Amino acid sequence: GHFPSPGLGHCMLSVLRAPAPLASISRAAIRPVMTAAAAAMTEEESFLFDLNGFLVVRGVFTAEEVAAANAAVDAHAAEELKARGAAALRNAKSGTPMAASGPRMDMGGMLWWQADQSKLFRDMLTHPRLVPYYRALCGEGYRMDHQPLLVAQGPDSEGFKLHGGPISGADGVPQGVFNPELQYRCVHGQLWTSLLAASVQLCDHQPGDGGFCIVR
Repeated sequence: GHFPSPGLGHCMLSVLRAPAPLASISRAAIRPVMTAAAAAMTEEESFLFDLNGFLVVRGVFTAEEVAAANAAVDAHAAEELKARGAAALRNAKSGTPMAASGPRMDMGGMLWWQADQSKLFRDMLTHPRLVPYYRALCGEGYRMDHQPLLVAQGPDSEGFKLHGGPISGADGVPQGVFNPELQYRCVHGQLWTSLLAASVQLCDHQPGDGGFCIVR
């Protein structure tokens, strides 16, 4: 299965097509200029995001759109999907819960594929169902922090270690120092995050399946 993370980058909002696939939004580096866009989130959504660090938005992509995205991934996988098996590229530290004998696989470049193949990945940036959340949490003028990355995991693939947050160095590794570029605030009921990630799951994901998880 495909477990992509076309991230704007670390607090999370999850987007589902009806009835299954998941797209999650976590925090994108932009100017903290807040507008009436915050009204796009209901009081319940604001509470849940502040409490848990993620939201689930349902019915964003159709089954046909998800199928087209999977077909595009399959068309490029043979040449572009790379196993990160070298020691220097392994992510999870040995002996930790996220470690495994097998590597993760990933690829990028989805935004540069031909139009019919890149559509869903590009739509993540400007989808009318998602933009109000980007603006409410990041302010007007949000930008993409880095290129999307598709992560694929097979049986016994390693997980992705926790990284980022306000107490970390420039590389996202915890160092016990304040990092103003990776922070979340709620002041007088107004939410703001300096980095928001949006991830889409392109196959059905049931409890206990592994792959995508949220730690809170």
